[in-house]
Amino acid sequence: MDSIKIFSPATVANVGCGVDVLGLCLDKVGDQMVIRKTQRKGIFITKFEGFELPYAVHENVAGVSALAMYNELNVDFGFEIEIYKQGMAKPRPIEVKAAIQRNQIKFFIAMRGVILFLNPIGLTSDVDVSKLYTQPEEVAYAYEELSKVSDQFTIAAAFGNVHGVYKPGNVKLTPKILKNSQEFISEKYGVAKNHIDFVFHGGSGSSVEEIREAIGYGVIKMNIDTDLQYAFMTGVRDDFKSNEDYLEAQIGNPDGADVPNKKYYDPRRWLRQAELAFSERLKKAFEDLNNVDTL
Repeated sequence: MDSIKIFSPATVANVGCGVDVLGLCLDKVGDQMVIRKTQRKGIFITKFEGFELPYAVHENVAGVSALAMYNELNVDFGFEIEIYKQGMAKPRPIEVKAAIQRNQIKFFIAMRGVILFLNPIGLTSDVDVSKLYTQPEEVAYAYEELSKVSDQFTIAAAFGNVHGVYKPGNVKLTPKILKNSQEFISEKYGVAKNHIDFVFHGGSGSSVEEIREAIGYGVIKMNIDTDLQYAFMTGVRDDFKSNEDYLEAQIGNPDGADVPNKKYYDPRRWLRQAELAFSERLKKAFEDLNNVDTL
C-alpha cells in the first residue's frame, strides 16, 4: 500500500460547564487527508483545498505532527500529504464553526449552552501573528449566526491566550481584543455594552491584572486546567520531599529500624495532599475572578 485516505470529522465539545467530556461529530465538516509514500525523504505538504494554510511543514499543525512521527520511524522514504478542508464556503476559520447544523446547536443549548471557538485552525506560532487573534468581524459573524437559534451561548475568542503555560513569545495576551469586539457588536446591532459572554480559554499563567481586565470585557468563564494540574502535582511532590526518609523502604526510618512506613507511602495520604493543594489553587482562582461570596 503506497497511499491512504482518512477523514477526521470536526467536533463540538465543551457543551457547557461540567460537561466538557461531551462532544459530537459533525457529519459534513472535517479534514480529509491523502498520504502517499514517496522516495523523497521527509514530509511534504503538496496540496490544500478549502482553506488557505501554510505549505511549510514546520508552520502547519499537520506537518509538525507528521514530522515528529517521521523522525521516530527513521525510514528511508518520505510522505506527501494532501489536505482537504470540507464544509467551508470560503477560507475563513469562522466558516467551519458556522457550519454546525441547527439541530445540533439546539441539543447543546438544551445542555445549558454552546461554546463557539474562534481559534486559528492548523497554524503554529511561526506564522503571521495577526492570524492568531480573533477579529471583531468574526465575533460579530458568530453572534449573528448563533442568535438565529438561541441567546444561550458563549464565545471563546483568541486574544493571545494559549492552552498550557509557555515562555512569552510572538503572541501577547491582549484582552483589549474582547473590548473591541464588544464595541463593534454594540454599534452594529444596537445592543447593550458587553452583550457577548466570552470564555477565557488557556487562562493558566495569566496575571490577576490580565484576568480582571478580561472580566471587564465580558469574560464569564476561565479555564485554568494547567494551573490546577500543577497545583495537584505540588501536593504530591511536597509531601514526598518532606517525608523522603520515610519512603526509602517499607520498614525502617529515622524513628527506628523496625518502624513501618505504610502511612507515608499509602496513596490515600499523598493523593489527599494533592487534593488540598488543588483546593488552595481553586480558592486563589475564585479570588482572582471576583467570585467569592457571590452566591
